[in-house]
Amino acid sequence: MTDKYKRTIGRAESNTIQVNYEDVSEHHAIVYVEGRELIIEDLNSTNGTFVNGFRIKKVALKPEDKVSIVKHPFDVIPIFKKLMLEPEFNDYSSEFNSLKKVYDDYQTEKDRIVKEGQRKLSLKKFMIMSLPVIVFVSLYAFFSGDGSRGVFFFPVYIALNSLLQATAMFLTTDKKRDEKLKQAKINFNKKYKCPRCKTYQLSKEWELHRDDKQCPNCKAVWAKEYIPEF
Repeated sequence: MTDKYKRTIGRAESNTIQVNYEDVSEHHAIVYVEGRELIIEDLNSTNGTFVNGFRIKKVALKPEDKVSIVKHPFDVIPIFKKLMLEPEFNDYSSEFNSLKKVYDDYQTEKDRIVKEGQRKLSLKKFMIMSLPVIVFVSLYAFFSGDGSRGVFFFPVYIALNSLLQATAMFLTTDKKRDEKLKQAKINFNKKYKCPRCKTYQLSKEWELHRDDKQCPNCKAVWAKEYIPEF
């Protein structure tokens, strides 16, 4: 990237952009490209350079940032519009394509955790719910030969059956599975973000974000041969 996007700002006529106000320093600030970022740097001005209301020394800009030279607005959108047409600056399609594997791996991991949990829960529930049958057979064998005790057979069976059903519901709540799913989601969210700004959290299927073609936050291109919209 050449210096064609460099802009010096100040009151002196030698600046690329002259801001003719008394509170602006002669050489107040400079805007330039550094790597794949548009940088604004204050040149030790008297009254300061501000981004989104905060006085700065040097920061990377985003298209939506509000820049002021002291209190005088400075529009960075024209610079960004030119930069966004530079593939070396704004083409993040390769990095975005790599997020397809991140998305697919998360879906696979989530399915694995759910299926593993379902198998364990099914086995546990089967073992617990089979107990009433064992109890029924045992009580029947015990009470059926003695009429005086038979009157207690069904109330005892019903009570035990209800207790075991409640136990089954309690014990088949898989907290470990829920914790694993939660941790997998946290790890996924750390990676599944716009590859440029790292602040825009992707929340849809990868293909749907690809169809969006650009990050709504930083305007990074996610699909080649696409002109960013502002």
